[in-house]
Amino acid sequence: MKRQTQFLLLAFLVSIFSCQKEFTENIDDAGSKEIADFTKAGRAYYHRELKVRMQKRLADGRMQILATKSPDRFSADNVHIYSIWKKAYTSQVAGTLALEVPISYSKRLVSLIAVPRDSLGYIPDQTMLSTIFDRLVIYKQQGKESFQQKVIRYHPDKAYLERHKYDVSHNYLTRLDEDFTGYLEYLTLEGDRTAIVRVVDGRPVKRYITRTPNVQLSMKAKDVVPDSADTMTPMSGDWECVEICEPIWAEVCVGNPDPDDPDQDDICYEEIVDEECWEDCYYVDDPEEPEFCDDPYNWDLPECGGEGPGDPGHGYDCNGDLNGSAYMSYCGCIGGNTGLSDCSTDSIQNDPCDAVTKANQIKNKPAVSTGINNIKNSSTEIGYKFFVTSKDNYNTFYVGPAISGGTSVWAPSFTWNPSNGYSIGHMHNHPQGSAPNPTDAMAGIDLAFMQSLHTTSEINFYTKNFSSVIVTSSYIYTITIKNAAQYKIDQANFYANSTSAENTWVTHGQSYLNSNASASVQEAGEYALLKMYGNSINLTRQSVNSNNNNIELRLNTSNKVVSFNPCNP
Repeated sequence: MKRQTQFLLLAFLVSIFSCQKEFTENIDDAGSKEIADFTKAGRAYYHRELKVRMQKRLADGRMQILATKSPDRFSADNVHIYSIWKKAYTSQVAGTLALEVPISYSKRLVSLIAVPRDSLGYIPDQTMLSTIFDRLVIYKQQGKESFQQKVIRYHPDKAYLERHKYDVSHNYLTRLDEDFTGYLEYLTLEGDRTAIVRVVDGRPVKRYITRTPNVQLSMKAKDVVPDSADTMTPMSGDWECVEICEPIWAEVCVGNPDPDDPDQDDICYEEIVDEECWEDCYYVDDPEEPEFCDDPYNWDLPECGGEGPGDPGHGYDCNGDLNGSAYMSYCGCIGGNTGLSDCSTDSIQNDPCDAVTKANQIKNKPAVSTGINNIKNSSTEIGYKFFVTSKDNYNTFYVGPAISGGTSVWAPSFTWNPSNGYSIGHMHNHPQGSAPNPTDAMAGIDLAFMQSLHTTSEINFYTKNFSSVIVTSSYIYTITIKNAAQYKIDQANFYANSTSAENTWVTHGQSYLNSNASASVQEAGEYALLKMYGNSINLTRQSVNSNNNNIELRLNTSNKVVSFNPCNP
C-alpha cells in the first residue's frame, strides 16, 4: 500500500493542531487482529456507554436552544442518534487506533461556516445542510485501556462537492480525497465546538482561533523583541480579529437514515433558530525591514559579495572615529577600531564528536535523566527548559519546571536575562514516537536578534552550549549547533515561514519512504531533518534506557540515514 503522510490530520484528531508533525502509515483493518479487536471493543463501548450519554448530553446541552428560541416547533428532549456501522472505518496511525463511524441525529444544530479570509466565493445556505455530515471518532493509544472520543463534522466546499457529484461519504479523517477542500469542525459529545480546521486538497492549512489568543503561548520562538533590557518574548506584530457570525440551523429529521433501509428514508425540516458569533483572530507580522543586502548602498560589503567597505571618506564612522574604517554590517558596527573583524557567530561550534560527547553529558545530568523518565511514556507532550545561572559558565546548568502541553504540542518561550533565566535549550517528548522536526531544531532564542543586544562572548556561549532533546518511548535525540553562521541563516528562514519549513520536512520524509521500501517512518523523519539542516546542526540518538551510547546520524553518499561514532571512526 502506498504510504501517506496522514500525521497532520491525526494530530488534529488528538490535539487539534500540532506543532509537532509525524510521518505515519495508514493501515486498513483487514488482516489485523489488533485492529479487528479494537473495532469490536469500540463498537461495544459506544453501545454500552456513549450512545445514551450523547443523547442525554445533547438534550441537556446545546439543544436547549430549541426550547428557548422556538418552543412551538422544537423541543430539546428525545434526541435520537443513529450510527451506521457498515460504513465504519478503523485506522492505525503512529501508535493511535482510531474508529470513525458515521452518525446522524433526529435533531441537530448546525452552524454554516464561512471564514472571509478563505474567499469561498459563495455564502453557505440551507441547501448545504444535507452535505454536512458527522462522524463519531473513538480512539486510544496502543497499549492503553481507556477510550477517548469526539465528533468531527465535515463541511465540504461547494466546488469539491460538484466535482464528486455530491457523493463524499467515502472520506475519512485518515483517508481524505487528495482534492478534499472544506472545513473540519471538532465537537464535544455535547455538540460544543472546540476547533475549526481548514483543509485544502486533503491537507490541513489553518486552525481558526475562536477566542482572543494568548501570544505568550506561541510555540514559535520567532519575532522576539526586548520588553526590558535583556528579556525576550514573542512579539513584532499584532493580533487582528474579525467577528464572524454564523446562522445556527435546527435540523429535525423523522425516519431512519440508514441507506440500507430504503423504506425508512428520513425526512428533515430545517429552520434558523439562533446565531453563533466568534472572532477569527490571526497574527499579522509587522512589515519586515528590507534585507541588508537588498540595499544597493551595502553591495560593496563582504556580506553582500563585495570586497570591503570602500573608501571611508571624510567624517566619522559608525564607531565614532574620525575618518575611521568601521562600517555597519548586519550584526552592527564592525571593523576599524571596534575590535570586531566579522560577525560573531560565523564559526564552527560543535564538531560531531563534540556533539556526541555533549549529548552523553546532558543525558547523564540527574535532573535531565529524571525528566526523561517522567516523559518518555507520557501520552501528552511535557517539556522542560534548560537554563544556566551564569551566562559564561555551563556548570551552572539547571532544568526548569515541567511545562504540560497537549497530545502533540507544548508551548515554551525563551529568555536571556538574570531575572527570568538564561535559556540554553529545551527538552520535550513526542508521544507518537516521531523523529525531531524543524520546530524542534530551530526553536530557541533568535540568534539574529540576540546578536543586536548581547556581547560576542554571550552569543558564542549560547551557540556552543545550546541543545534540544527530543524523547520518545524508544529513543533520545539531541540536537546541537554545528555551524553557528549557517544555523542563524536556517533559523531566520524558519522564522520567516515556519509552515513552509514543516511542509518541506513532510515532503522530504515522504520522498524517502517512497524511495526506501524498508525504511521506517522514524528514519524518514531523521532523513528529512538532516536533508534540511544537516549543515547547521548535529543530530545524535541513543536508546532511551541507555547511557553514554549516543551515535551521530548523518546522510551517506547515497542519501540514506546511517549511524556513526565520530569519536571512534
